[in-house]
Amino acid sequence: MYRITAILFCLSLWQVTVAQQDASIESFTLQEAIIYASKNHPSMDNAKMEVASAKARVKEVRAVGLPQVSGTVNFQHFLKQQATLLDPTAFGPPDTSMVEQEPELQEVVFGTKNNLNASLDVNQLIFDGSYLVGIEAAELYVELAEKQIRSSVIDIKDNVTKAYFLVLISQANAILIDQNIQNVDRLLYETTQLYENGFVEEIEVDRLTLSLSNLASQAGSAERQIEMSTSLLKFHMGYPVEDPILLTDSLETFVGLAVENVDPDIAPKQRIELDLLDMQMDLKELEVKSIKKQYLPSLAAFGSLATSFQSDKFDLFEDKWLPFSLVGLRLSVPIFDGFQKRSQIQQREIEMIKFRNNKRQLEQSIALELAQARIDYQNATEQVNTQKASLELAEKIYNVSTIKYKEGMGSSLEVSSAEAQLYQTQGQYVKSLYDLIVARSSLERALGNL
Repeated sequence: MYRITAILFCLSLWQVTVAQQDASIESFTLQEAIIYASKNHPSMDNAKMEVASAKARVKEVRAVGLPQVSGTVNFQHFLKQQATLLDPTAFGPPDTSMVEQEPELQEVVFGTKNNLNASLDVNQLIFDGSYLVGIEAAELYVELAEKQIRSSVIDIKDNVTKAYFLVLISQANAILIDQNIQNVDRLLYETTQLYENGFVEEIEVDRLTLSLSNLASQAGSAERQIEMSTSLLKFHMGYPVEDPILLTDSLETFVGLAVENVDPDIAPKQRIELDLLDMQMDLKELEVKSIKKQYLPSLAAFGSLATSFQSDKFDLFEDKWLPFSLVGLRLSVPIFDGFQKRSQIQQREIEMIKFRNNKRQLEQSIALELAQARIDYQNATEQVNTQKASLELAEKIYNVSTIKYKEGMGSSLEVSSAEAQLYQTQGQYVKSLYDLIVARSSLERALGNL
């Protein structure tokens, strides 16, 4: 396994060398990348905006219980005043002639052409059962929004972790291919010398040349894979895609942590998904409670301070203002609403049943996810051990084949076959390392540890 150990060491050395060559490149450990993403990813901004919106909603609900003050100014100018028909004898002395006569009605205009009213009105809620429940629900909305931030953090941590590992694996794969290129290039040089001296046929040189060409193509693909995986990491971090980035954590460290044994009987923690669902159920219960409170009477106080101006000339300073004021109480008693509130309560109760069904289904889903994560982690651990042994054997076969070829006891075809098997095993081993790290991360999430 000296080859893989050397690759991991070279990867760490390469990261340090790059950092020394360009100090302007921003570097990140995995934890720093997660912290950066928690501050800069757009989903975090949206989650924080939801918290701010929920807090504003609390203030909105509480404002209903504060004094409501409004001012009103009403001006009327009659282009033609409305007249009223009156019996003039109704306001004079009584008729004693005992002769019945049909009274002649006359048009009379009351009021003035200009009317100006100004008032200051105050309303204060004294008792409303649904108001208190509304405040409780609004505060629960704030808590729910804060929980959703935690949920967003878990998603970001999981995505950044896997993307970070993918970059490290891609870099390790590129270094592995570069080392293979160096080995084949050296063997090609030696074989070319043997060919020029007549010890081997030209086809031996052609085979190694083709192998070197294939490795060069793989190297180009590996570099593009690094570029793609790095862009994916920047996306999950909320980092500018056009800016360079350097990862400073070692792949060897993560591989060492990933192979640590996990107690198969460890109990999972309460998952954030269940917390969010429980809070949504609590909100539905508060909705039912609020609707039931609407069956109770509500009491409010009100007051008004007003003044009235009336004039035909509209002289605000000389004509007389007529002030007045009042206070009162308003008691609203619900009597019959056509069973509207009862229907609303039935709807909420049905939604509660659906929430409880969803919770049972979510609990079963989480249990299945945890069981699958444990199996995947166990399989990934065994696969790493298997690929590790296979890689050791493939390296041994390749080294023996190379020695035999150099000593004239083997053919380049045998070397090519051992080389192809080695490259395939190397790729499978690198992939098994990534699968192991991802399986460990998925297991931690299933256990509620993220």
